[in-house]
Amino acid sequence: PKFSLEDPRVLLSLVLFVLRLVVLGNPVSTCGFILRIGILFLKVVGNLGFIFILILDVALDFQVKRKEISQVEK
Repeated sequence: PKFSLEDPRVLLSLVLFVLRLVVLGNPVSTCGFILRIGILFLKVVGNLGFIFILILDVALDFQVKRKEISQVEK
């Protein structure tokens, strides 16, 4: 199966993902959510989805650490 934004499941999960990020901004629940979406992506797109989720996860982790560092500096 190919990765396509036409797939309603992919689109829905992306929208939900963004909504959760905006509303919560909570790294713990976001990580759990990333895992759930990762599993969904694995079903829909296979390895590509998994890599995509890993990159997202790392990026989020980096953002959280950056936030913590900037709070410490203040």
